[in-house]
Amino acid sequence: MSGLPAGPYYIYANIPTAGHKLVGATIHSNETTLVALIERQRAFTLTYIDESNGICMLTDTLLGGFLGVPNSVTMNGTIARVNENIQPHRWVLQKVIDGYTIRLEDTGKFWHVFGIDEPIRAASEGSERVQSWMFKPTNSD
Repeated sequence: MSGLPAGPYYIYANIPTAGHKLVGATIHSNETTLVALIERQRAFTLTYIDESNGICMLTDTLLGGFLGVPNSVTMNGTIARVNENIQPHRWVLQKVIDGYTIRLEDTGKFWHVFGIDEPIRAASEGSERVQSWMFKPTNSD
């Protein structure tokens, strides 16, 4: 159980930056790829499929469409807003000391920031350090 209520959130990576600025998960206008940007945010809605096990879906609150990993070789594990008429991707949230980990249920790959203004990708635990993420409710501004 993640302990995080369902609802709309801004999602931030727990990574060090100059000036201790927040690195938000967002999507550029007219694009679908999830990227990491300093001091930028976009709302995503958390909906549970199995709350007791932290299994959920994340959807783009503004434009719809859920977050997943397209089955394209060129996407290389990039997380993106995907079409709603394909099988939704299921994510698993797990509470850790400084936030939550987010991983794909079927592959076990975790959300990972490789660089600022670069796509957020699903990476194997052994390939990179597992990153944690903060969920800030959109109504807490």
